[in-house]
Order: sequence, then C-alpha cells, then structure tokens
Amino acid sequence: MERRRSTRIPFRAPAFVVHDGASVPIETQNISRHGIFLKTQGCHCEGEKALVSICLHGGRKTVSMTFPCSVARVSDSGIGCTAPLLEPETLLFMSNLVHARKVAPVEFMQSFYSYMDWLTSN
Repeated sequence: MERRRSTRIPFRAPAFVVHDGASVPIETQNISRHGIFLKTQGCHCEGEKALVSICLHGGRKTVSMTFPCSVARVSDSGIGCTAPLLEPETLLFMSNLVHARKVAPVEFMQSFYSYMDWLTSN
C-alpha cells in the first residue's frame, strides 16, 4: 500500500548530514514536498534529528542549502527523512540556475524575479 503523501522527484546531488557533531558525506536520491531520501550506509535510527546540507556545484560556483530533518524510515540503501523546511521548488530552481552556466546576468535576474513573483503568488 502506497503511504507517500507527495510525489518523489529524482534529485542527485552531493550532500552532508550532520548528526551528533559529525559531518558525513552522502548523496541525495530524491526529494518531495515533505522530505528527502539520502543514500547512506551509516547507522541511523527512526526519529533521530539531523541537519542536511545539499551542495550544488556549477563551474567555480557552489551553492548550499541546509535544513533540519528527522529520520522517518531506514532501509538498506539509505534513509528517508521528513524535512518540513525543505522547499523542493527552490532547490530545483537553484540547481537549474547553478548548472546553466551560459545564462547571461540579465536573463538570470529576470528568471530569478519571475520565480520570486511565482513564489509570492502561491
């Protein structure tokens, strides 16, 4: 039986999970409106709290986003986390901008302003 509240969007990016003062490199597998799945082999327990930082690299530019999460599910391939402050639209938008190296500054700003208008109207 499907228990997911929202669609999973494939999203691969390097990331770090900070738990108990240690920062562990991981990779994201997918994101959704309510959380994120992280590929990791570490020892995690349902209910534990952590910080996740996603790193977006584009040429010589790096953008990172950090948000709190809680482990909701543990599997052999990783952990599913609830992340109420994760905004998938913002993350996807920033990822597209970082990876679009050929965008001129004026077009970049126009795209950014259009996105901000969209965010405030929804």
